Amino acid sequence: MICGRYYLGLDHMEEIAPIRREVFGTELGFPEDIIFDETDELAVQAVVYKDIDRTIPVGVGRLYRTDEEKEYKIGRIAVKKEERGQGFGDFIVRMLVDKGLMMGADRVVVGAQPHAVKFYEKIGFRPTGETYTEAGKEHTVMEIRQGTVCKACQNHTS
Repeated sequence: MICGRYYLGLDHMEEIAPIRREVFGTELGFPEDIIFDETDELAVQAVVYKDIDRTIPVGVGRLYRTDEEKEYKIGRIAVKKEERGQGFGDFIVRMLVDKGLMMGADRVVVGAQPHAVKFYEKIGFRPTGETYTEAGKEHTVMEIRQGTVCKACQNHTS
C-alpha cells in the first residue's frame, strides 16, 4: 500500500537525500549544488513510502512558491530505480499538485526532462512552450491549472 507524507523545509532530509542523490547524482549526473539548494529550506517536501508504517521511503519530491503570483513549482521528483513502474511517481506528483492548489495556486508548473513529458501529460500537465537548460539537460516547462485537475482525474485510467 502506498503511503505519503508532507514535511516542511529540511525535516526528514535523512530520508529524502539518499533518494535524490541516487536518482539525480548517480543516474543523471547532476552536481550536488543542484540536487540540494536553498529552496529546500522553504519547500514542502513529499515522501512516499512503500508501507503503511512509513519505514521504507521509495520516492520524493518538493513544492515551492515561485516569484509569480499564485504559482507553485514542483520538482526534484525521484523514485528509487527498483521501485519504478508501481505508481509511486504518479502519487508524489498528485500529492504535490493537490498541496499547491490547496495553498492557493492558480497554476502548478514543472520542468520536465524529455523522457518525462509523457508521464506529466498523463497526470494532466500541458507544455507551455518554454524550455530551459539546467546542468546541461533540456527541460520543458509544463503546467496544470486550477479547474483542470478534476477533468484530468476523470480521464485517468489505472
